[in-house]
Amino acid sequence: MEQVSLPYFAQHSPTVLERLYNGKSGLYPHQREALLKLFQMGIEGNLAPQKRMHDSGAAFFLIGVGCGKTVILQSAPYVLGRFMKGRQALFLSHNCTLRQRVMEDFPKNGAKPVLPEWPLYKYGILEKTVRPPKILEVSAEDYANVSFCLEDVDILVSNWQFLKNLVGRGDINPDDVGLIVVDEAHHSAASSYRTIFNYFRNAILVFLTGTRHRGDKEQLPYVPYQVDEFEELNGRISLKKAPRVNFEFTIQDAWKLPDPVIKRITYLPAKSEGFKIEEDGEEIEYTAEEFFNKAEKDRTWFHNCILADSFCEPVLNEAVRLLEIKRASGKPHKMIIRALNIKHAHRLRILCEKYPLLTGKVGLVHSENEEYDQEGRPSEVFRKFATDQLIALIHVSMVGEGFNVPFASISVPLCVMRSTQKAEQEFGRIIRKVEGSYPDRYDFADFKSDNMAIVVTHQSLGIEELFDQFMRGDEYIDIEDLDDELPESRSRVVIDDYISGDSILRLSSTGNLSAGDEITVNSVSESGQEQELVFVVDDILGKSDVRVNPLMVDIPKGSSARKSTRKDEEDACKFIGHLGLRWFLKINGKEVEIEDYRKQKALQNLNLSEDSDGQIISSEGKRLSEYPPEIEQAMIERISSESKDVDIPFSSVEASCFPGEAKKERQEYHLKRIKRAIYDLERLTVDGRKGKNLVEDPLESLKEYTEKPDYSKRPAKNNQELLHRGILGCLKIYTGKSWKEHITEEDFNTAVEIVLKKVGEVREELNQRRRSIR
Repeated sequence: MEQVSLPYFAQHSPTVLERLYNGKSGLYPHQREALLKLFQMGIEGNLAPQKRMHDSGAAFFLIGVGCGKTVILQSAPYVLGRFMKGRQALFLSHNCTLRQRVMEDFPKNGAKPVLPEWPLYKYGILEKTVRPPKILEVSAEDYANVSFCLEDVDILVSNWQFLKNLVGRGDINPDDVGLIVVDEAHHSAASSYRTIFNYFRNAILVFLTGTRHRGDKEQLPYVPYQVDEFEELNGRISLKKAPRVNFEFTIQDAWKLPDPVIKRITYLPAKSEGFKIEEDGEEIEYTAEEFFNKAEKDRTWFHNCILADSFCEPVLNEAVRLLEIKRASGKPHKMIIRALNIKHAHRLRILCEKYPLLTGKVGLVHSENEEYDQEGRPSEVFRKFATDQLIALIHVSMVGEGFNVPFASISVPLCVMRSTQKAEQEFGRIIRKVEGSYPDRYDFADFKSDNMAIVVTHQSLGIEELFDQFMRGDEYIDIEDLDDELPESRSRVVIDDYISGDSILRLSSTGNLSAGDEITVNSVSESGQEQELVFVVDDILGKSDVRVNPLMVDIPKGSSARKSTRKDEEDACKFIGHLGLRWFLKINGKEVEIEDYRKQKALQNLNLSEDSDGQIISSEGKRLSEYPPEIEQAMIERISSESKDVDIPFSSVEASCFPGEAKKERQEYHLKRIKRAIYDLERLTVDGRKGKNLVEDPLESLKEYTEKPDYSKRPAKNNQELLHRGILGCLKIYTGKSWKEHITEEDFNTAVEIVLKKVGEVREELNQRRRSIR
């Protein structure tokens, strides 16, 4: 009987997994971890196309700019090969630039692939003996010449605009495509993408992006969102939403690594007399807000005005000075300048050409530029910039996703930007790591370093706030105001002068505050300088007064005060093995943990065995524990060494992830939801979270737990402990399970629903107590 060969990706999936598991690839730890997470999702059935719903069914991975997203995209089909129903993978890009960027990672010499330069081989994901995948770029210009090859390739690479046409005509068999990997997937909320996803109904979906949110705040399909309550800088309470990420490695994570995978970045604003616009040959000064308002009302004016030369020149002077410093090392550093509009771009080119360093080396790209290719992309200018024929590139919203010139190290935004997404794209172009020197972790003035990126702009443009947000990361986006909750905390201010050393701070409201919180107060010092001061709350003394750790500074009344955001983030980013997963081999239908398999093989090679109690038996029939300690220790070390050399036969047996890890992830995610709800209760206790009011006078709503005999043997120490133990204890009473015994997503959602109901009862009772005291 003729044996049916496996599809290409299913055939080579075991080899790739073996190389990932055994650390044989040259990937960064986070790349390896992301791919193993993807495999785990496949094992658990979370990516099965038939289970896809509007808010679930796709893998959503957030990988920061310059952090190696492309290699994850290329490796995904091999990791998921065994789960793919179709034999082909489709790499879907948002535009032609991104599509060609993917193809650049598969270089050819004529028709012959240059395999040593392919990341799949360069980083050891594929062994050199494995044939490369057959790849076809599906584009409008060459489609007539390649359409007959559609069924003969392993990977299709296309942009959504052209692919949508093919889908409409039915040119591609939907059953052939078993996986779609979407690059820059934050665009995929558009209806055109949904049309494509619906056509390829049997394809696994993997979303990769470096941007968490769309500019219009639309939700991504097949991705769940979480909603949380936040207190804003002005004290206003709002709801915010964020996509629930399956794997995340942001640029902020990259900067925490001992050896970061991207450049460090610093901000250097230039100053001049003000925000000046040239109108009819005259320089008119605006505030940033005045300019924004006028630009929104009069778009014609906006497209024809330019920033005045006297405004731009201090910025360009500083940018050129820094570029000279960086190029002194002999490395081809460059700068990118973003102009306000096309008219302003041409003026900036004239100004730049006056600098000896830039004369004849300034490129200009915009939507009306004559230098463009068949796809409307100014590829010739970009090519010259990448090859150092040009060292300054002026653009008007033309440099973004897919632009990859690592030695672009200076960003000069001489424009207005109000969107975090635009700022991410602009600053993200200059943080790709290059070969060369790297600055010390806290030295942000090492401009000579090859891996120090610099943003140079004008202080009056108000870009510093966006830069700070870029450095910080922004997990959530606003969805609505909570107009009916805590109105008194929306505009909190200091209502009495604070005298240096005083332990009492008087505020317009203490709503939403509790002991242990931090209060940030913004005021103006005697010298006229703005200052940001942070108090730690010791106790809430009433509607207006809080006891704080004293600061040795005077603060005038009227200063704004806000509750500082709580951050549950680690100081360092660490990776532990393959996600800390336990892996199993299926041998003769039985699951055997990989490490046990290695141990048994090692014992077999050393002519040893293991009895039913787990004791190691020598060839003489004696337990190792019966030998002298030095001999026993030597044998244990020998077994350990031998185990490490045992190869795992991924090619002949089935490997799977231990399901307990998935449960652990679900536990942690939903436990955070519960803890956040309970934390909100703590602020309502009359004597604070560390007080004992609830211990001494238990709540009626928690009596199921507090009246249990077990509780009387070990009562809570304070209000905080009682609330956490009491609510989780009630959950166990209602479900008959401890928190760790919940397994499925349905179990956890039911548990959270029970907890939130109980939290509502407790909240009502706590509010009644507060009202009775008043």
